Amino acid sequence: MYLMVAFLPVVIALILIEYMGVEGFLDRGLLIPFFAVGLVAPTAGAFVVAWMMSGSFTPVYNLFGRPIGFRTVALALTGQVVVLGGTWFLLGQVFGADFGVIENVTTLVGVSVTFLVGGFTEEIGWRGTLQPALQARFGPLPGVLTVGAVHGVWHLPLHVIEGTPPVGFTLILCGLLGAAVFHGWAFNAAERVYAPAFTHALGNIIGLWTTPALVLAGEIEQALIIASGWVLLGIIVAVATRGRIGLSNQAQGSRSITTEAR
Repeated sequence: MYLMVAFLPVVIALILIEYMGVEGFLDRGLLIPFFAVGLVAPTAGAFVVAWMMSGSFTPVYNLFGRPIGFRTVALALTGQVVVLGGTWFLLGQVFGADFGVIENVTTLVGVSVTFLVGGFTEEIGWRGTLQPALQARFGPLPGVLTVGAVHGVWHLPLHVIEGTPPVGFTLILCGLLGAAVFHGWAFNAAERVYAPAFTHALGNIIGLWTTPALVLAGEIEQALIIASGWVLLGIIVAVATRGRIGLSNQAQGSRSITTEAR
């Protein structure tokens, strides 16, 4: 049921793009409405699952309970800035990116705020609802990787609109798998949705502010640079946790809508 709700805007968008074409879809001003609805869909799916399993929305609210997990959030954000920022800068130099003065700062700030909100609306669903269910079924590492693969397909309309080539989409999907391991660890370690919401938002914001420079390196090179940072971050987490991704040896799940509803 969660996937049905989360993917409903995706399916409708793909149908409209097929019927209207990309230019028709954009000319009718449908991108922003579908982008907004898409950001809310994972949260809507979480509320539907909570209601179906417990008859209330309390499991969703409990994802924001105390303790917040400040240490986990601080560690995650610091590591993210160091690994992503360092990798993207170094590879950017290799591929000829120009990290000069960024234009349209006002627009970037506005979009950054949107990404911050989107970090919460997405993670309530992906990490708070879907991840624990998949971890309970497949184990910690396969569970978070499956979330990453599903999350990658969920982004498909944006890549269809942008005309991302298959190689570029494959690289981006690899990056999302690495990101899923990192965000998954943040959720498991903190047992609250604050941690992956902030790491998700920060990752998008870092990418937003560096993309103008990375674009100069070429489309495929840009995808390779971004994916490499996330893959490296995911490998570090997987190795450091010995594949447990923040879960104890006794637990296959973590605080989630499904476990709270039991």
